[in-house]
Amino acid sequence: MPHFYRYRGDDIDFRSKSRTPAPSYSGTSSRSSTDVAHIRCLGMGAEVAIPSDDDKNKVNLNVLFYELDRTIQSLKDENQQLRAEVDYLKDICKGKTSNGATIVQAAPPPPPPLQPAVDTGLENRLGSKINQLEDRVEQCKSSAKEDKLQLEANIEAVKSQVKTVESRQISHEKEIQEAIKNIPTTTIIEKEPATVIKEVIEESKPVEPPTDLPTSLSIIFDAVRTEDWIGQDGFIPFSKLNVGVGGGMDINSGKFTAPLSGLYYFSVNVYGAPRDAVVLSIRANEFQEIASCSGVGKASQSCIVDLDEKDTVGIYVNEKSKLTDNDKNRFTHFIGFLMKPRRS
Repeated sequence: MPHFYRYRGDDIDFRSKSRTPAPSYSGTSSRSSTDVAHIRCLGMGAEVAIPSDDDKNKVNLNVLFYELDRTIQSLKDENQQLRAEVDYLKDICKGKTSNGATIVQAAPPPPPPLQPAVDTGLENRLGSKINQLEDRVEQCKSSAKEDKLQLEANIEAVKSQVKTVESRQISHEKEIQEAIKNIPTTTIIEKEPATVIKEVIEESKPVEPPTDLPTSLSIIFDAVRTEDWIGQDGFIPFSKLNVGVGGGMDINSGKFTAPLSGLYYFSVNVYGAPRDAVVLSIRANEFQEIASCSGVGKASQSCIVDLDEKDTVGIYVNEKSKLTDNDKNRFTHFIGFLMKPRRS
């Protein structure tokens, strides 16, 4: 950097020396009237006469002297800083005592570099914008962190629900398997009614009724249907009797009335539409349900019951059912016979 000799404010006395005042003119001048412009520089003021109608010149003079004052002040500050640097270098060069010992001194911090003039308003605005951006970045980071935590919590909740559902499913499967194992196996009798009657007769031979009562199996019937039937909440009527011994069976009402008191055997077999449900029961005296059965397309049931004389037994259809029969295929059978008479 080239060095120039700087004048300090106290090097030269800027105060005006005594001079011969300018001669004053009296009388009327041929020129236009003038105004006085007040100017200042380095703390001193002065007055300059300028034409009264030249406002632009007034402004220019004020600006000129204002900038001149700033420039001089800046040069004074710079000159003062340079003097401080020179003093600092002199102190370093004189760093020895009178006895020749060298003085070890810590290096003082270098003087601050000259800073160019900065628009403080622009700097403040930029600083404010930067602070706002930093605040927004922090807010975004905080919001993203909260969203991440919430998302992780939701994922954990979903995982927990999935585990719960899987556990319940496994538990239900075990319960179903246990239930299937515990279902009692039922044997469906698929024998012809005549074979069943014959077997029952063979098993009942040892039973000898009293001489004053009718013999065993003196009451027996096999009621059948020969045509289709649809009904519900009522007793099934029948078309005809394949076997009818001892009386008591009314095919029109579908009810058997016990001629004698004793143990009776009853069985029922029905056949319906392949996909229709069949729900029925063996009832005594209109309302007493002795045995029930149900199935899809077909159903069968049998029972032994102790009846008093004049008790009735019939096949009651609980829900709407359709039975399929014809004269050649008599699927619907209601069979009953006296197994053992009872003394009165």
